[in-house]
Parts: sequence; structure tokens; C-alpha cells
Amino acid sequence: MSDLSWQASAACGPHTMHLFYTERGGYWGRRDGADAKAICASCSVLAACANDALVNVNPKYGDQYGIRGGMDAEDRAAIREGLRRVCRNQHDMTSPYARSSNGRCKQCRSDAEKEARARRNAVREAAE
Repeated sequence: MSDLSWQASAACGPHTMHLFYTERGGYWGRRDGADAKAICASCSVLAACANDALVNVNPKYGDQYGIRGGMDAEDRAAIREGLRRVCRNQHDMTSPYARSSNGRCKQCRSDAEKEARARRNAVREAAE
């Protein structure tokens, strides 16, 4: 669980939440979230909030709504895509389960093992 003590110093609060969730029916602010982003731009804890927005997804609503850390859902998705880990063969390595202990992704390791097995079988067949 992450430390959220920085939230007490945030420039936003319950009195401004209608500006941060315009997609869900908020109507007091500009529909593009510019009012919320302006509040974020002047916030002293913007970096912590932006990090939280990229790392923690709301379990109830997902990550499709709201301005968080000065970013809307499209901004966060674009940044996450840029942070996505891929191996040299462009296999997704974002999940820790996709990585093997030798640094190669599990898909590449599996492919290499299949190729090695095929070469051994070819050598055996040629020897017979």
C-alpha cells in the first residue's frame, strides 16, 4: 500500500472535484478538464500525484475517468504505453511473470528452446 500523506497538501479537494470528473457529468468546469489541469499545474505535490495516477488504478472505476496528476485518461494511457517493457522481439514484458531469470522474456526463451530442440533433432536424423 502506498503512502498517500501527500494528499493533505494537494491544491485540489472536495470543493473542486466537479472540475476533475467532467466525463461523469460534472458541469461546472470546462468539458476539456482545463480548469482541473490549471489547479494541478500550481499544485506543490503534482509529482507525487502524477506518480500515483500512473501506478494506482481506481479499483471501482478503473482509469477511464478524471484528471489525476494533471493528466486525463488519454494522457495516462499514452504515458503507460511508453513505459511498457518489451524485449528485442517486441514481446510484452510488462508483467513480472513474462520475464525469466536470465533476462530474456519467457516467449523468447521458449522460442529459443524450440529452435535448439529442432536443431538437435535435425543433427540426430542426419547421423542416422
